[in-house]
Amino acid sequence: MSMHERSSTHARFKPGLCMGQRGRMRSTGRIVGIVSTHYPGIIPGDGVNIMTTSSTINKSTLAFWQNVYTTALIHGPDHLVLVARVGEYSGLWSADRFIAEMGTTVQKSNSSSMNTLATAILETVPTAATDDEDLQRLVDGIAADIFGEGPVEWSTLRRLISADGVVKRNSGKDDFNVIEYASRVLATRQGFIAERRDYYGEQTDEMFCAIVEAGYGDLLTDKAQGRAGEAVVGVKPDGPIVAEPTDPDKGIWEAIAIINRVMTGDRKCHKVAFFVQEMVKAVGNFETFEVALDSAGLVETTV
Repeated sequence: MSMHERSSTHARFKPGLCMGQRGRMRSTGRIVGIVSTHYPGIIPGDGVNIMTTSSTINKSTLAFWQNVYTTALIHGPDHLVLVARVGEYSGLWSADRFIAEMGTTVQKSNSSSMNTLATAILETVPTAATDDEDLQRLVDGIAADIFGEGPVEWSTLRRLISADGVVKRNSGKDDFNVIEYASRVLATRQGFIAERRDYYGEQTDEMFCAIVEAGYGDLLTDKAQGRAGEAVVGVKPDGPIVAEPTDPDKGIWEAIAIINRVMTGDRKCHKVAFFVQEMVKAVGNFETFEVALDSAGLVETTV
């Protein structure tokens, strides 16, 4: 039965009937308890799902759904590039052909960072997949190891992979594990967020500082180390920033300031005759305006 058909069926229920299993109903004057045959175990009471009345939700239930949505975040275009590259390494296909056949648009800048990561991973952990399911488990595991308990942010990972060329310079070295490197730096950056550190929009400075504080400062170039040392760091306010109230007459004061600059010679006017003509009109209009205000008793003596 389609959703539309089910909605239509529900619309035909009448007061005084309460359905039990398979159409058995109790006469109560209103619908009280519908025992679902589609979703066993869900028994609403008085029209309210029992789960909504609980002050806490079972931890295993939360873990289940958190895993569902975390997995959904993992399976994006960046994940696709890793699957393509590791699959190519495993002899399953050509990476470029696989991406093209998938019909998913991957930005060149994104694929560049993920290709760099894939190369470093395969040089560190040269594990080949045997089939599709094995490949998915392998790449999902890589993503899980990198992001750990933190949020799944592929854009932040891309910035890290491209930061100062660290990954490219150290790829393939025995003492460099790119998965461990990425995991530690991202966790350190997440700590910055918990501390409410504010790098005032300088994402590169923030990433360099995260690399240093994660214990990888020696892998940065001298220039990057210097930038990390000179980074301006503040503390973000605890709560939303309340903007200063805007003067509703701000545009008027700015216009008057410009006119005064023209008359004092601080600003050049290219159409002087037209400016004079309009100022004559403005003076006449102001006199009328002032008389009207004065007669209404609205002229302020102080500003």
